[in-house]
Amino acid sequence: MAIDEGQFVSINGQEQWITIRGRDLKNPVLLILHGGPGFPMSFMAPVFAEWEKRFTLVQWDQPGGGATWSKNEADPGPLTYARFVDDGIEVTEWVRRRLGAVSPVLMERYRAGELTLDQMMAYAVSVDHARQEQVFDQLGPDRPSYLIRRTMTEAKVMATDRRAIFVGAEAYGEAGGTILRDLFTEDGGGWFEDPALLDRLAAEKLAGIAQAVRDAEGWKWAEAHIDYPRALGLARVYPHPVERPEEETARMSALSEEYDALVSEWDAVETLPPEIEARFAEIDAALEAFGDGTAFDPDEIARGGVFVILGQDGVARVERGLIRPEDVPAPEPAAEVEPDGVAAGGEEHGGEGGSAETVRDEEADDDAGAPLSERLVLDLTAHRTLALRDALAAQPTVALSAVVHSLALTAFYPPYDRASCLEIKGSSAYLDGHAPGIDDTRAGRSIAERHERWAVRLPKEAGDVWAFVQALAATDLLDLLAHSASLTVNAVRAPFDRKPGAWGHAD
Repeated sequence: MAIDEGQFVSINGQEQWITIRGRDLKNPVLLILHGGPGFPMSFMAPVFAEWEKRFTLVQWDQPGGGATWSKNEADPGPLTYARFVDDGIEVTEWVRRRLGAVSPVLMERYRAGELTLDQMMAYAVSVDHARQEQVFDQLGPDRPSYLIRRTMTEAKVMATDRRAIFVGAEAYGEAGGTILRDLFTEDGGGWFEDPALLDRLAAEKLAGIAQAVRDAEGWKWAEAHIDYPRALGLARVYPHPVERPEEETARMSALSEEYDALVSEWDAVETLPPEIEARFAEIDAALEAFGDGTAFDPDEIARGGVFVILGQDGVARVERGLIRPEDVPAPEPAAEVEPDGVAAGGEEHGGEGGSAETVRDEEADDDAGAPLSERLVLDLTAHRTLALRDALAAQPTVALSAVVHSLALTAFYPPYDRASCLEIKGSSAYLDGHAPGIDDTRAGRSIAERHERWAVRLPKEAGDVWAFVQALAATDLLDLLAHSASLTVNAVRAPFDRKPGAWGHAD
């Protein structure tokens, strides 16, 4: 909607001339200050015709100039710096109120002193007078401005929302979406008025990223989600260190040495020559292309998949190595022996043609391997358990390794694959259900990155973890203990799960 108007406005007690011209009220507002007392520019509207296509232009005949001087020639008032500053601020506020298009009903209440300027600015987030009056009737005259603004925009999406950041105002506008601008905020970000369109655009963009990752890396599947989907029973695998070819290692070493030499040579120079800056960028790109020295196994990529989710910062995040339950490989079956002494896939012992001596030897072997009674097994293993407890208590270093081993199995491996005789049952409470988006906070990302660093170092098979833990240096052992133990912390105060002792411990 275009605007072309001029009028005298009371500015700090004096009538002053202001004009407003523009092709579209949705454009940014530009207030032209000509200086004063001096020559006004409001009559030069044709000169600014091109500007009016992109801006809503406000011309103000400042005190001592133009129509304002003519109107107040008999008493122009003091022409001081302080006066021009104060009048300029007042003109700015008047323009905001005018272009905010507040309902005449609310304007009357404002003039009567029933509404403050902050409240009027909050109502002006929308030019819909009926909506303004509806919210006023709903809230009354005494509600704070933040509550008014929130109620006026409750069916819209803020420009700071992660979906709006991810899609972008330009793409949203090209798809036919409209943005409600707030003239009274510093950034003027406003609200996206079509949440359904925004959701669709975000989903389509995420899906495109997911497909690109799948095509480039060869995963079995790739899915896009706004939030990380839970309760799907997915297993997780991580990349493992791979041995680099000798020529690749040599090339990386040469690039690193060249980088260090350039740093030493140019460290004292504040402004680098363009060719040196370009070489730094080339080396950085080449080293980054080599990757971090880890990779997923090809069979894991063939069975696994990827989630592309939208972080709280509006940036897409790729979660790799997710395995659906049906794609988890079944454990290898143990060799079976049939009751009649025939091994699966084998022949009978002492078959036709066998000697009597051979039969007697095999019978002796069968007796030696005869199963013990259940009662005897329980008795013997109870004694062994007690002996292990006593021995472990006498060896603190081994006990520390055993505790770390047990906690690491809980933190990094599926529950059915617990190769530990310590019955330490750690659990990690799911926090995103209580505080959506918490995984994308600084603490959440720090924990996830630390978890992935350890997952890369740990063996693929749970049965190999004990040897890995025993071989760790003391500092690494304590670091793994700290991380695994930290995942079990739960200080959530849930009304359905009261644990005052645990809450007190957390405090």
